[in-house]
Amino acid sequence: LTLDSTRVAIRPSDGNVAGRAIRLAGESDEIDGSLPMNGWRVSLLEMAYRNADGVQRLIDEAVAAPDVDYVSPVFRGETGGSVVVLPEILIGFEHDVDEASAAGALRAAQAGEILARHWAGMRNVYRVRSSLRSGFDVLTAANRLAESDGVRFAEPNLFFTGRGTLI
Repeated sequence: LTLDSTRVAIRPSDGNVAGRAIRLAGESDEIDGSLPMNGWRVSLLEMAYRNADGVQRLIDEAVAAPDVDYVSPVFRGETGGSVVVLPEILIGFEHDVDEASAAGALRAAQAGEILARHWAGMRNVYRVRSSLRSGFDVLTAANRLAESDGVRFAEPNLFFTGRGTLI
């Protein structure tokens, strides 16, 4: 994934994008309507923030704002589509890890609230809602979990855009 340093995805605390105006330092007056994310808005950044450090700075300031529930950087996928890190982590444990051990490992890692066990019909795969408010932090937490004993994979749940092609 490549960071798109021109914009961030913001989910206001009240979930109402058209509600109270939340204007963050570094956020331009323009709203990017290209991502159909209900309850979110994608904001373009002022030129001074259009770099990796600027995006990180804006996100750090945003998570401290009471009107912001969650904020994620926007990335570009391999085919050019947009990718947003959601506040959920998908964790797959080795097949010999029982439910009690998996739940204990998730508690010890402070991964968040378990939303689903054996998610999407996959044995030992958990979907967890993280309490973290930054997409960068969720990505870091998923990477840390992926390196844990007994874990086959851990990755953030993602919103992404794509396109179809014919062969």
